[in-house]
Amino acid sequence: MVLSYGGRLVICIARFVSLICVMLGLSACATSIAVRVTKLPNMDTSGIERIAVMPFSTTGYTTLDRQVAQELTSAATEIILRTGRFILVDAAEVVRRQSMRESLVAYVDGIFTGEITSLRVNDSSKVQESKNKDEEPTIIWTREVLLDFVYRISRARDNSVIAQVRKSSQSYSNSYNNRDHLEDPFVMARRLIQYQLSNLARDIAPWTIQERRTLVQETSKDKALKQRMKDAEGLVKEGSYRSALNAFSAIYAETGSFAAGYNMAIMTEIVDSLPEAITLMRGLANAASNPKAVSELARMQQTLAETEAVATKFAEPSGVVDSAIKQASKEILARLPFGSKVSLLKVSTVDAGLMDYVIAKLSTALINAQGISLVDRQSRDLLEAEQRFQLSGAVDDESAVSIGHLLGVDTLVMCSIAGSGSLRRLVVQMLSVETGELVWQVSQEI
Repeated sequence: MVLSYGGRLVICIARFVSLICVMLGLSACATSIAVRVTKLPNMDTSGIERIAVMPFSTTGYTTLDRQVAQELTSAATEIILRTGRFILVDAAEVVRRQSMRESLVAYVDGIFTGEITSLRVNDSSKVQESKNKDEEPTIIWTREVLLDFVYRISRARDNSVIAQVRKSSQSYSNSYNNRDHLEDPFVMARRLIQYQLSNLARDIAPWTIQERRTLVQETSKDKALKQRMKDAEGLVKEGSYRSALNAFSAIYAETGSFAAGYNMAIMTEIVDSLPEAITLMRGLANAASNPKAVSELARMQQTLAETEAVATKFAEPSGVVDSAIKQASKEILARLPFGSKVSLLKVSTVDAGLMDYVIAKLSTALINAQGISLVDRQSRDLLEAEQRFQLSGAVDDESAVSIGHLLGVDTLVMCSIAGSGSLRRLVVQMLSVETGELVWQVSQEI
């Protein structure tokens, strides 16, 4: 059985009995519930869905340098793919587009790069004299492999580096009397790579961690109350969380027991919702001024903040361009009457490849919408109109209306891309051909 709130907190139905309590033979021990909570990645990779893993570079020229660079690339690619958060795109295509000065935004959202900054193999030996004079001394061979590298993720739209991570460690191998028995340097380096990349997934994608929610025990000398609390805890240990919540709620309503109120808030977090649990714990903290309730309230608030941040940034991974197009499509469709005849018009652009991508996406949205007719993009009149607008660098409403009448449509959706780098913006305008009025427009950073 799996329960969740906000799709982010996964409850592991399990009974937890403290090992220490068992070892000490204690009859009474606080009950804990294991839960899994989603955390934000160390890097802000929100908005990145399509990612290219570029080959690690190295300043070395040896076979080992090339092998380690390839291993780093392969290991990073596997880890990134295993997160399930990204779509891998061809690194070679990114290189080709960069060499041709073509837009990357239509193809990729983020670029993962890395380089080996240092790779050294040091072999040394020392003589260890035998205590027995009749025995030959022992030669102890030691091999040390030191590996330093960095990796980073950049946004394709403006080449800004989100974050960079540097890794450095070493591995050792020993052998007695025979240097040939030392471990292969590449095997040692590969082990270092596995260790150094162990946190890559947490760097780039939301990750989960197991935490415990611990109930508090009743300290009252009221035997009847303590028995009721014990029975409620028994329900928790059985995995009957809803029944336990009801039991703690009844006890708190009747007795005002701090332990019952605290446990009620904890069980509410697990069974119902974290916001409701926060409300309960806040009330308890204000009423009792108990440091434990205050501390747990702060923990709950932090957990909620992280949960909401993950949901906001990573619930539907998509590129910034795709998000802008999606929002524009939504706004356009919301304003078009049923039966509208529409034409998409490319007014001006600083990036022809990206504009084609935008038009293709908007076209798909309009084609798939019921009650909307879209003028064929191969229309000669449409293409000629676009060429005139792009040559002039501007468009006036009167010219647009004339084009609309020529195409036989009642609405024109005019698209343009202006600016560069982080200042680049997608501008979408919707014009009524009948009235000549600008019905709607939006300008979004892409």
